[in-house]
Amino acid sequence: MNKLYDNFIQSALDSLSAHIAILDKKGIIRYTNQAWKDFAESNGLVLEECCEGTNYLKIVEDSSNAGDKKIAKNIKKIINGNKKIFSLEYPCHSPDEKRWFNMRVTPFQGEGDYKVVISHENITKRKLKSLELKKEREFNDNILNNLTEMIIYMDTDFNIQWANKAALEYNNIDFENVRGKKCFKKWDLDEACTNCPLVEAKKNKKITETIMEKPDQRIWRMKAIPDFNENGEIKGFIEVALDITKVKRAERKIKQVVNKLENQFEKAGKLHDQFLPSRTPEFEDLTIATYYSPAERLGGDFYNFIQVENHLIFYISDVSGHDLSGSMLNIFLKETINSYLISKNIPANEDLLNPANILNYINKRYSEETFPDDYFICLIIGVMDLETKNIKYSNAGIQTPPLLLKKGEGISSFSCGGMPISFVSFGEYDVCEFSLDPGDVFFLNTDGLIEQSNSSNREKIYGQERLIDTIYENKDLKPDQIIENIYLDFNNFKGEEIVQDDVTYLMLKHEELI
Repeated sequence: MNKLYDNFIQSALDSLSAHIAILDKKGIIRYTNQAWKDFAESNGLVLEECCEGTNYLKIVEDSSNAGDKKIAKNIKKIINGNKKIFSLEYPCHSPDEKRWFNMRVTPFQGEGDYKVVISHENITKRKLKSLELKKEREFNDNILNNLTEMIIYMDTDFNIQWANKAALEYNNIDFENVRGKKCFKKWDLDEACTNCPLVEAKKNKKITETIMEKPDQRIWRMKAIPDFNENGEIKGFIEVALDITKVKRAERKIKQVVNKLENQFEKAGKLHDQFLPSRTPEFEDLTIATYYSPAERLGGDFYNFIQVENHLIFYISDVSGHDLSGSMLNIFLKETINSYLISKNIPANEDLLNPANILNYINKRYSEETFPDDYFICLIIGVMDLETKNIKYSNAGIQTPPLLLKKGEGISSFSCGGMPISFVSFGEYDVCEFSLDPGDVFFLNTDGLIEQSNSSNREKIYGQERLIDTIYENKDLKPDQIIENIYLDFNNFKGEEIVQDDVTYLMLKHEELI
């Protein structure tokens, strides 16, 4: 019977992959399985010194290794019935590979003089995987701990389970002091915020983000990310908090500046519009029509009419900048021309109305100011004798020459030119002179009209030729109708393309009286 029992035990032990030995009450090995023997042989051990008949307890007791003495102490406790189980993970590396084992000591539950079952299970695969996961976790922790965002992991009840370095340093706390505590405690609150993204994320099972201002007046971008298990159930939450106080304060300041600029732009725009003529002069035999459209909030173009005795001064300007500087330059221009007319004795000397003299005066006054070097004024200024309809004009930098439509003839342009008004003082300006006969039309424009590009082909511009054709096709219409048709043709040409520059043009027509 004993032999049959022994064979049964041996067969059962040999079927196991763990290295197993059974000790009696003296610690002597009574049984070992085949895995025990195979491991001993593969590691160069003599079976007679580590298998049946060997006093395992004495070997570990006599060892100088502290770990072995711990093993011996716990084996004795189990033999004496003072302990039910003892386990120990330990490394057992060979020259060729790294190995780890789990030693497990339990009481023998059976007949005979057997007291202890010792098993050594190879846990190398599990250990290597654990080390790999640990290394990956350390790598991830290193990344998370170097982020400026505060990152906290918590369970489904919002109890803190992990926090990165930024979260701990900002709150000046030790992790052990917040582990297991409610997340809102880190903000010194007694309950969750009313708009807490974690509450919303738990309710909707979706990532939730919001901007929150905390009691310390700092502003945070808060993001709550649900963490799901393999069954799609929430097992925790990741809270990411980024301090955006500086950004938000800067945004507020920028908004204040923008609002202030908007207010200034609005005032400047109104001021610019106020300086434009509220209506065009009306004469029995002279019709005037104008068009003005700024490309931006503030325009750089300007036009004006001034009647002095029996003369009409008219001008069209295009100044640098479409901002406050543009309005400032146009205001300077208008006030300078007014100042010239007031300071001179025009009735006594009509030659003072020579447009070149006016430009020279503007240039002189400009040089006396402290305008930046990149500021300039381009304009065409003309003087018409309202009795004879004789026109003299000078050009200071306008690139598109005026057009003259003679009744019954074609359209011609003038080569009368000159340099813009700027910090550089130029010489005398040319004066062009002609008579506007009944039925004739005189047309002036800034370059925004002819330089506008097309939405389907941006290299193609409206151009002088198309402008001339449009004027000629509408030559028999009234000036305001011609102006309107130029506008319609301009819009039809540009399509969806944005207006790139201010568009300003004006027309004077000597009407035929019956």
